[in-house]
Amino acid sequence: MKLPLAPIIAIAVGLLAVAPAARAASGAWDPQKVTALARDLEVATRQLYDSFEKLPPLEKGSRHTRAYFRLKQEARHMKRESRWLARALEQGHDQEQALPGYESVVAAMRGARQDASEVKTNADFQTKADRASAILDSLAPFFSGAVSDAPAPQ
Repeated sequence: MKLPLAPIIAIAVGLLAVAPAARAASGAWDPQKVTALARDLEVATRQLYDSFEKLPPLEKGSRHTRAYFRLKQEARHMKRESRWLARALEQGHDQEQALPGYESVVAAMRGARQDASEVKTNADFQTKADRASAILDSLAPFFSGAVSDAPAPQ
C-alpha cells in the first residue's frame, strides 16, 4: 500500500518554514544591543584580569603552578578578545564576522573556570568572573543561530 506523499511533503515544508522564524525570534541580531553588551564584556574582562593581577603570588614549587599561569593567560586572552569583539561590532561587523571572537571568549572562560577551581582565588576574582559569565550568557542568544557546536558559557 502506497502512502500519498503530498501531505507528508506539505508537513515537512511547513516545519522547515517555521524553524528559521522561531530561531530568529529567540535571538534576532540586534547590532546596537550586541555592541553594548560587547562593550560591557570588554570592561568586565579587563576588571577580571586586573583582579587576577591582585591575587597573591604562588609559593615556589606549588603544585598548581601550571593552572595558575594558564588562568593568567586565559584572563589575558579574554581581555584581548573581548576588546577585539567590541571594536569589531562598533565598526559594523555582522554576526558571522563577530562569531569567532565570541567563541574565543567563551572557550577562554570555560578554561578559566576550570583552572580557577585549582588555583586559590579570592572573592573579588570570583565576582568579576561571574559578571563576565553573565554578560556572555546575555550574548549567547544573539550568536546561537550561528554557533555550530559551541557549548554555552559556564
